[in-house]
Amino acid sequence: MMKYLINMLWPDGTETILDEEFDTEEEATEVGCYTCGCFSQGNEILEMGGHDYMEGQADFEILEVEED
Repeated sequence: MMKYLINMLWPDGTETILDEEFDTEEEATEVGCYTCGCFSQGNEILEMGGHDYMEGQADFEILEVEED
């Protein structure tokens, strides 16, 4: 059975594979979209407070992994 992971792609070129495994690609996509939204909202809050933030948009890709 396949499991799905989220690889977050940050605007500065770094990548982060999130810890949680998902049973369906749809679940992983939903969490990836939510995480991108949180990143954007956090940047807006930092900008309003006059703080530096990472410019650009976050993105993600879904990775398929074989379950042992």
